[in-house]
Amino acid sequence: MLKIDLTFDLSAVRGVLDAALGATGPDRRAMHEYMAQFVGRLTTEDLEDEVGTKHKTANALGAEPTHFFAKAAGSVKASGTDDGVTMTMQRAGLSRAFFTYHLRPIRSRLLTIPIKKESYGKRAREFKDLKWRTFTKEDKAAGKTDTAGLVLGRPAEEKGGMFIALFAGTKKATVPQDRKILPSDEEWLKAAGIGLTAYLKAKLSNA
Repeated sequence: MLKIDLTFDLSAVRGVLDAALGATGPDRRAMHEYMAQFVGRLTTEDLEDEVGTKHKTANALGAEPTHFFAKAAGSVKASGTDDGVTMTMQRAGLSRAFFTYHLRPIRSRLLTIPIKKESYGKRAREFKDLKWRTFTKEDKAAGKTDTAGLVLGRPAEEKGGMFIALFAGTKKATVPQDRKILPSDEEWLKAAGIGLTAYLKAKLSNA
């Protein structure tokens, strides 16, 4: 799970909080719970709406997007602590909002990268009778294959037919950082401020 700890500097409004809520001041955990509701809601809605998601690979292949980020919205859980807000969510894919990471195969010798519409969003093991082949640009030009390089795909059904590659094979891949797949720090801070206002209204209405 990806864990994000958010702390908020309330020193500028501490006097207002204490004056509004009496000498005892605010219950920080309860206050942060209100803030967590709005921070979590913002994050969930951004993921559901796929804000900042470009679907570059799906569009390039003419494939239907997997809507991974919209599905990941259900994993968002935010709660208040004495110090701020703690939010957890699905790690795979979302952690790239904060850093670039490098993929390497664990249980096999190669990674399989989808390169066709029909293989996008699927794993190689979902297909039967695929074979590894290596082709050159000359092979592609000669019509032996539709893709050059080390590929995994379907052998030609008849002699002289074209090998249809579904996946490219590679020993490593880099997934670049993309902060836009999650709300910005400024957006989280704004959502927390709305939660703080809601907390104050609730406290004062019960005073």
